[in-house]
Amino acid sequence: QPVKTRTVRNMLSYVKPDLAICLSRKSAGFFGECGVKTVILPNGVDMTNFRPVSPETKAELRRRYCLPPNKLLLLHVGPVRAGRGVDLLRRLQNPNTQVIMAVSNPGIFNRTLLENLRKSGCMILTSFRPNIADLYALADCYIYPMLPEEDANHQIFSSEMPLSVLEAMAANLPVITTPFGALPEMFPEGDGLYYAQDDFEFLKAFQAYTQGTPVKTRTKAEMCSWTEVINRLKEVYTRLLNEKI
Repeated sequence: QPVKTRTVRNMLSYVKPDLAICLSRKSAGFFGECGVKTVILPNGVDMTNFRPVSPETKAELRRRYCLPPNKLLLLHVGPVRAGRGVDLLRRLQNPNTQVIMAVSNPGIFNRTLLENLRKSGCMILTSFRPNIADLYALADCYIYPMLPEEDANHQIFSSEMPLSVLEAMAANLPVITTPFGALPEMFPEGDGLYYAQDDFEFLKAFQAYTQGTPVKTRTKAEMCSWTEVINRLKEVYTRLLNEKI
């Protein structure tokens, strides 16, 4: 989560790294302005643990977690805070759709927002989930309504490459997200990936998803497998060493 402040800029004039590994062009631009060489490298995601499952496995997981078998299950993973756009999820909750939220850092959530989500019928899971991959496997769609940085009082509430979005894509879920951070730089829209700027576009994308568009988000995420990311990191490190010799 880059903090682009005057303090960081001043520090870089005294302690300048040989290379800054960045998640987005925006962050690379900040370091570049400070005279630091940059390279863009995405987060890695576990493509083995997060993977698509058969309809039979999905149904069994729903039975195990006591979830409705015939509703569309929409998943969101992350903190409940103002600035993350999660209030939108209340409007996606309806008799045919169940919103499930796996809440991280429950000790610092916005209690009023959390209660409003619960009253609307959203299912809030606050306890630690060692098998978080099960939630992606049993879900039908992943929702990431994070507000752009400029709409969140200039506070950064997420990595520029949100790991939960990568995990959902690895599970080959359709994903509806804001064009947050480096996501649109790395992944073009289509094949089950939808970008939405506001509530209206989210609802429109949700309607498009229910029309049965083919989903190939796992194929998009393959470039972020840990194998690919580590190999690229090795190349970056080797090239840097050769330049220093």
